[in-house]
Amino acid sequence: MSSILLFATLTACDGDTGLGRPEPDPPPETSFLTFTGPAPRNLLYISIDTLRKDHLDRYGGMGLAPFMDSLMREGVPLDAHQSCSNWTYAGVLCALSGQNGVDFGFIPRLSKTYREDLPDDTPMLPDWLREIGFGSGLVTSNGYLSSKYNTAQGFDMETYPGYEPAETMMGLALDDIGQLQANYERWFLHLHLRDVHIPYTPPDEYLTGLDDLPPIDWNLANRDEMYEMAGMYWTLSEEERAAVEQHARARYEATIRYTDDSMRDFFDELDRRGVLDDTLVVFWSDHGEQFWEHQRQSHAWSLHYGENDALAFFWARDLEHAPWTGATTHEDIVPTLYEVFGMPQREEFTGLPVGVAAGDRVLYFTADGRKGPEQAVQVAGHKLMYMWSGSKEFYRRDVDPREENDLYDPEDEEVIALWALLDEYIERSIPLLEGKDPIERGP
Repeated sequence: MSSILLFATLTACDGDTGLGRPEPDPPPETSFLTFTGPAPRNLLYISIDTLRKDHLDRYGGMGLAPFMDSLMREGVPLDAHQSCSNWTYAGVLCALSGQNGVDFGFIPRLSKTYREDLPDDTPMLPDWLREIGFGSGLVTSNGYLSSKYNTAQGFDMETYPGYEPAETMMGLALDDIGQLQANYERWFLHLHLRDVHIPYTPPDEYLTGLDDLPPIDWNLANRDEMYEMAGMYWTLSEEERAAVEQHARARYEATIRYTDDSMRDFFDELDRRGVLDDTLVVFWSDHGEQFWEHQRQSHAWSLHYGENDALAFFWARDLEHAPWTGATTHEDIVPTLYEVFGMPQREEFTGLPVGVAAGDRVLYFTADGRKGPEQAVQVAGHKLMYMWSGSKEFYRRDVDPREENDLYDPEDEEVIALWALLDEYIERSIPLLEGKDPIERGP
């Protein structure tokens, strides 16, 4: 058995690591993640690019990923989890740093002409784990998580072949795990998969049923034609829109089935090699994908639920099953691992260990995507969204999880209170987005 995100954790024992470093303390009894035996020594992170949370049975009943669903039934799923953003570069930084973009001091910018590298000497999880004896490796199929944008810093090993299918990436991960096992007493591997990202091209055997759909004028296996179709969607007739959406969704769902089947095979091999006996698995998606629920297709368009909601759960052989229903974001993953490893929380963390946050915690989200900067604040499921171009929306997600009813009212006391929180966050963001200015701030 296994999970998409795997992180090597530490076994509590006396003495030194053999590298002159003291062992960390065992997980505190107050930790939400509890183990029937010793905490695992190794950590495997598996992130799945563009996977929509509501396409798994636990959250949407679509039956596309039975293996990952089985792992959630055994592990610790975070049932109200959201990404801190809506595209890869921003999402992975939160999940590796334990901070939101503003407090991290770097907001990635999606632009055809300018995409800034992560500044040198930016400490993140692999650096911190090295301090307690971990060797680390990154196997990635997305340039935003690689040395191409300086986001691989801190890893001892990096394998970035460009886009390759899940089976190939998992084979590379197995090779790197073997090298880490040979050279380090404990290890952390981050595997990032990109099959669920446009243009949705799983093996042909997963594309059954496409020939039964109405014909369309685009080859959606081609990235450029996929984006061309998405850009023309609202100019099409109602029948044409229905047809292209059927094709796009069928391809997207096929990539999830393929990824899940590949994951099952991957974990069977990990199990055969004994890797899962002493490894904590953390699974997450960097963001979701929109299918015109809010006028757009793909992601990096808005912070609505389709792009912003994300999957996250922990799995290990001795981990007790305990779903957490409180609100969480990517920045909570690293603090949770720190608690499991018995490491003191870092002052710079804005995330919290799973299980300790109050029900009315304040969550912030930021993206500088295809339409420019957008930010949101959420408290107890009530979400205020603001585009720096001036548009504003307000949703009560506790009764409207798909954000179908915009209730924005500048006279609403709750909107005013949320603006007081969001405005301070916007102010701190301005120096990080040089050349861009928010307009019509405030209710």
